[in-house]
Amino acid sequence: MKLSTRDLLVDLLLEAFDETVPVETDPADAVRARMATLVEQFPSEQAEVTEKLNRYIGALEEWRAALPCAAPQCAAPQHSAREMALRKAALLFNHHLFFEVHEVLEAQWRVEHDPPRLFLQGLIQVAVAFHHLERRNFRGALSLLHDGLEKIMPYRPAFLGVELREFVARLIACHEELQRLGPEHCDQFQSTRIPLLQFQGD
Repeated sequence: MKLSTRDLLVDLLLEAFDETVPVETDPADAVRARMATLVEQFPSEQAEVTEKLNRYIGALEEWRAALPCAAPQCAAPQHSAREMALRKAALLFNHHLFFEVHEVLEAQWRVEHDPPRLFLQGLIQVAVAFHHLERRNFRGALSLLHDGLEKIMPYRPAFLGVELREFVARLIACHEELQRLGPEHCDQFQSTRIPLLQFQGD
């Protein structure tokens, strides 16, 4: 997919994430409404665009179902900007929308101070590592996965509500598997090895 196409789709996703107040609004509708037009707009990339938009719709439907009540009379506590960013990122990570994780977390990373800033950078690097792997960039994937792990490992077993014990253990296993496969066979890496990014108690 061309970078210009990718960036346009990411902007659409980020806009759709904001279509959540009132809570009755379905954020996935913003993507559905433009899907046919976007697919026609990029005739040489129709299959990729369609697949990406369908994944966006799945993620946004899950996001709406998980939203706290946004009505004024609702007693549910409101999440902080940091937690909202982390929850969006976790949802996207679990849908293997790794570049989109980067876009969501980078905005929050810019306003943070350490230690949260360093932790968010580690999560971004892990996500971008798997994005590189999807593009068969073995060296980029291996290097960023290593760097991201180094940043988030010290925060085990959990940090900012994010469960890290199992997450880190499985990331280490992913790194070892990539080393075993090497650049010639990295396309044999099974995406089912990628762990879920989860919150404590979820």
